[in-house]
Amino acid sequence: PPSRAAAPRATVVSRPASYVEQRASAHLNRGVAYSRPWQKRDLDRAIADYTAVIVMPDANAEQRAMARFNRGNAYTMREQLGDLDRAIADYTALIDMPDAPVEQLANAHLNRGVAYSQSGDAEDLELAIADYTAVIDMPDAPAEQRARAYINRGITYGKRKQEGDVKRAVADYTAVIKMPNVPAEQQADARLNRGITYGQRGDAGDVKYAIADFTAVIDMPDANDEQRADARNNRDLLVKPKKLPPKKKRK
Repeated sequence: PPSRAAAPRATVVSRPASYVEQRASAHLNRGVAYSRPWQKRDLDRAIADYTAVIVMPDANAEQRAMARFNRGNAYTMREQLGDLDRAIADYTALIDMPDAPVEQLANAHLNRGVAYSQSGDAEDLELAIADYTAVIDMPDAPAEQRARAYINRGITYGKRKQEGDVKRAVADYTAVIKMPNVPAEQQADARLNRGITYGQRGDAGDVKYAIADFTAVIDMPDANDEQRADARNNRDLLVKPKKLPPKKKRK
């Protein structure tokens, strides 16, 4: 079953207003270009570019926040020993910036939550849930980011498996389904994950709800092909073929 969490994202800046901003913008954009192939040697170059902006004393707050965020993503993609801790440190540094833009702040919480949840340790799962909750409670965070936080927190509840976590996960997926102005992909993800959660409980009523969620994704015109395929596969696992009555023997 799919567990869709927030994928790392790189951010590009444009229209620099000064020489320092031009240099910072060039480093950021070149770092993004290096990051796209996801090859180790290019990620090393991307990290060097983002580091150049971070240590640039006159770079503005938005550029430094982007550099921290993008470098954290590059560490996550590179996957060398210690890179996950380095990524968490970068996201934390961004979160601690007093003048970081709200959208960057929310993205840092989201990606730090993903980094924490990758370890699977009980303590790190609690930290991941706290990060997602911070985004959900952020009044100025865009709807798409809050929806991602709800979905990721629901998935993390499923990993934690404490008493009441199934209900909490279902509530989070339901919150996304009811949110206005949420992209169709996230609506489909929420229904898929809620359907999987219902299906795992196995009660007759829950199975009925799960089938309804999978059917809704299949019928959703803006869901992507992968989501519809996942929904069909999961629904097929729950729909049992009806047994035909035995044929009467002919005399």
